[in-house]
Amino acid sequence: MRKESYDRVFEALASEQRRRILFALLDEPLSLEGDGGSLTGERAIPDAVLLERRHIHLPKLEDYGFVRWNPEREGVEKGPQFEEIEPVLALLADQQPELLVGPHR
Repeated sequence: MRKESYDRVFEALASEQRRRILFALLDEPLSLEGDGGSLTGERAIPDAVLLERRHIHLPKLEDYGFVRWNPEREGVEKGPQFEEIEPVLALLADQQPELLVGPHR
């Protein structure tokens, strides 16, 4: 892996919101529509968190190629570069299962 690839992986993992999105994608595509707080760990999602997800975190992950995001349908799936970050996610999931969200819990 080139230095630029490592930089993108660590930048993507630097945010808890981005980590949760990426971990959730390990098993299946993700629907954010009606997310009951599973990605934030909260029951009700504050508007600020939703705005950050939509305007900062998902666009950044899409720019890196780690996700494909359809804002109209609120669908997120693995992007063309997901295999670049997947081994790191799998390693973290094995070592820190409490980081996982979605079907893993």
